[in-house]
Amino acid sequence: MRSGSRLPLARCTGCGARAGCEARGEPDPDYPRCHAPIRGVDLGRARALIDWLARESGARGARLDALTDAILTRFARDHVHRWNVLEPSFSCDRGALRLLRFSYALPDVGRDPAGTAATLIDFARPLGDAAIEASRRVLRAARSPLATEVLFGYADDGDGATRAKLWLQLRPGARAAALDLASAMLGRPLGAELADAGELHLVGLDLGAHGLAGAKLYFSHPPTATREVIARLGPCPIVEALAAAGVDEIGELLTVHRLAGPGDDGVRHPVEIDLGLAECELPWREVRALPPIADRLARHPAVARLEAAFTLDFRWICVGLGDRDKLNVYYALAEPARDASGDA
Repeated sequence: MRSGSRLPLARCTGCGARAGCEARGEPDPDYPRCHAPIRGVDLGRARALIDWLARESGARGARLDALTDAILTRFARDHVHRWNVLEPSFSCDRGALRLLRFSYALPDVGRDPAGTAATLIDFARPLGDAAIEASRRVLRAARSPLATEVLFGYADDGDGATRAKLWLQLRPGARAAALDLASAMLGRPLGAELADAGELHLVGLDLGAHGLAGAKLYFSHPPTATREVIARLGPCPIVEALAAAGVDEIGELLTVHRLAGPGDDGVRHPVEIDLGLAECELPWREVRALPPIADRLARHPAVARLEAAFTLDFRWICVGLGDRDKLNVYYALAEPARDASGDA
């Protein structure tokens, strides 16, 4: 499956120096060490992207407008230093395509806790009291020295149903303390049933119309042989397709455990996995051609229209394990800002 010298390679689209390689028609011989982060993206195109996703989803209203304004106001501050903090995604789940989904990372929780708190509440305010209260719960947990980042998310599930999503990212190396912190956030003990789960990386909260609707625990793993992933976690058509295409190792792997409520013991078993495309050296054009993904996307031509309308850096995929019908694809706008001379 490796693409050799064909552009773009897995890290090229999100590279600020890609124009030179495109002009030469070949990657830098020092790839991937040559990778240079984009220094900011076109803010007008960022708004155009969210507007496009909203139109395609048939979503509108004052609440979405207020949330979009809050997100893009903060992005105007952050994008020069971290161009990919705004990460939209799309979901193909049970035959439906959901396009209006995005998350926003706030990495300054340790350096600027007050600013992080104010921004998170600004994001939550258009979505109501339940989102505000859940944000405060996450912010209390973020006082822990284990916390490295807070993330806010929004998902339009169609037919008027929407969700706010919150995550707390944790530093590695303190597994027991991380599980204790997650236990406090979720109001239930976690421990023995997750003894072999890996290193806790993220705690996620899902908020529906009436408050907390579920939670997710994301565990990170070292690079793992693709066949070992299948052997340990069970059948997964997309991972099996990667193995068949010659991908021997998954370089960035998260297992996802879901918790439906305080008494749910299903949390002991992962139900999804997240794969980081750059660390796996998997260009999106090759991933989307895998039969299990190509077959789904063929049923949803809006994805091809999205790819044609914007330059996007596809960063992660989340796939269901076993017979769980799920594919989420995460990306960032990769259209660099231009100065007055027109140079990127």
